[in-house]
Amino acid sequence: MHEHVVALRAVEVAPVPSEPTAVERASALDDEIEELRSELSAKLREQNNQIRMLLDRYGNH
Repeated sequence: MHEHVVALRAVEVAPVPSEPTAVERASALDDEIEELRSELSAKLREQNNQIRMLLDRYGNH
């Protein structure tokens, strides 16, 4: 009887990404909120400057 030899290769398996924890999600949301607040503040400053220029140009009636 013939014996069959089977060679097995090690296969690398990529780690399964785990779901972010509640703390990680909350931290990511805090970061996003801070970025959005910063963007909003910059846009409001720009609009205020534009309004001031219009008031200076056409008078403050």
